[in-house]
Order: sequence, then structure tokens, then C-alpha cells
Amino acid sequence: MTKLTQELIKGLSSNGKLAKFTSVGCYTLLYTTRNGDYLCADCATESHIYDEFGGLSEDPALYVSTYDEGPVLHCENCGESIEASYGDPESDVDGLADAKAGAA
Repeated sequence: MTKLTQELIKGLSSNGKLAKFTSVGCYTLLYTTRNGDYLCADCATESHIYDEFGGLSEDPALYVSTYDEGPVLHCENCGESIEASYGDPESDVDGLADAKAGAA
């Protein structure tokens, strides 16, 4: 996990929004708050917009990392699905586990 700095936020953003994927390889980016909540790119962007009193949201995104493998996560703010770049190696894709068991 990499700490989100203003410089990194500028590098990851395009059109004023944080990126959902890396620019090279198109890997999923996962934003994490101080409390360990996962945010989608849109909500992570929103968490860095200052409110009318000049303060950040209560729990802004502080870290970013690629999300390479694992189950589908959900944004704590809006519920959007966040899928791993390579999917979940523990899931039974297309019943392959059943087919292997039947072949044995």
C-alpha cells in the first residue's frame, strides 16, 4: 500500500478524478481509508474534496494499491463492486472444480 500524497493524487487523476485502473497494464486500483474501509475511485475522489468549511471528509482515502487477486469487494460508501485484476483464485469458475472431481 502506498500513502496517497497530493503529488500522487495529481498523478493518478485525470479530469479531476482518481483513476480506477493503472495507466500501464490496466490493473485495478483499490483506495483504503484510515479506518481500513475500501473505496471506489469516485468515492475516493469525493473524500478528497473539501467541504464548505475547508476540511476533508471524516475518513478520506489515505492509501492506494493494486488489487490483483481476491473476492469482489464493495465500496463502503456507494456499494460499487471492486473486482480484482486477476479475479479470485479461490472461486469456482464455470464449475471447473466439479468437472475435475468428475474426471477423477
